[in-house]
Amino acid sequence: MFYYDVYRSATSNATPNTEDNLLALRTAANQRTAAIFGLYVSGRHNTPGGVVVRLKTTAVISTGGAAVTPGKRDPDAPAAVTAVVDSTFTDGTTPTVRQIVGVAAQGGFGGWFAATPEQALVLKPNGGATGNAELHDIAAIASVPFESNLEFAEL
Repeated sequence: MFYYDVYRSATSNATPNTEDNLLALRTAANQRTAAIFGLYVSGRHNTPGGVVVRLKTTAVISTGGAAVTPGKRDPDAPAAVTAVVDSTFTDGTTPTVRQIVGVAAQGGFGGWFAATPEQALVLKPNGGATGNAELHDIAAIASVPFESNLEFAEL
């Protein structure tokens, strides 16, 4: 098993309570299964409020987006075969929210991690309905800067 991470610094929508794309993961055809093991968020705004990052799976996979290279947790690991794309993707359809992480907009730290392998969100090979995930952000106030980190493994 090899572990990877994806860091994103972003700003929520200028219109409060409007969801934005953050990133998407898509497994490769006939390659390794991926499993999401952690999601962490920290706000950096000067006004009280909150920001939430939603981890979703979709029945029909997202499209587009520019490639993002996941970081290797072990420098000797091979490059990840799971495709990760930035916020310019077009949402997949029929989303299911699988996990949320919320934090105070003014700072602090929120996170989720799978305490056991059975709690990880598994993405099967070949993309499609069982092999994709998306991250979206939403905030109750305008333009909240925040940072996020997603950890996943290829099994």
